[in-house]
Amino acid sequence: MKSLRWSVVLLGLSAMSAEAHRFHASFAEAEHDAERRSLEVALRVEDHDLEDALRLRHGREYELTAGPVGERMARAYVEEHFILARPGGQPLELEWVGWDWSRGSTWLYFEYPLSGDPGDLHLTNTLFLELSREQVNTVNVRVGKALHTLTFLARSTRHHLGLPQASASSGPASGRR
Repeated sequence: MKSLRWSVVLLGLSAMSAEAHRFHASFAEAEHDAERRSLEVALRVEDHDLEDALRLRHGREYELTAGPVGERMARAYVEEHFILARPGGQPLELEWVGWDWSRGSTWLYFEYPLSGDPGDLHLTNTLFLELSREQVNTVNVRVGKALHTLTFLARSTRHHLGLPQASASSGPASGRR
């Protein structure tokens, strides 16, 4: 009987410990659309991370909701921390598509129109690093049938995107899909 009580106590303590330790991660899927000349992105974030980042950014308590104000704030945060840029550092304009907010995980959708040669673009992803240096941001980049994964950490926030050169991605006539 005594060991059963200790098991219950230990189980309760481990549950409290698991709740206190949150995993710090975001995940994005980015797909190169050669015909539309764009990079389409679906980004999944935890709503508590986004709320904490907005709280820190605006210096006041903030609870994310599904309305237009929450969406505008989420968009502004993403535009500041998920940046696709040319080699000289000039950022490309993010075109917001929308979001699917829910308590727990929220999906954010946006794209970057690609003009000129997309081969030398770099992605900077600093999402939630102001909250935790343990943050791991993963981006799966799909180009045709090829898929490669970029991992962004506090020590490595910028990566070459690896899109094909303009001549290799000019559409169906190029033979690459």
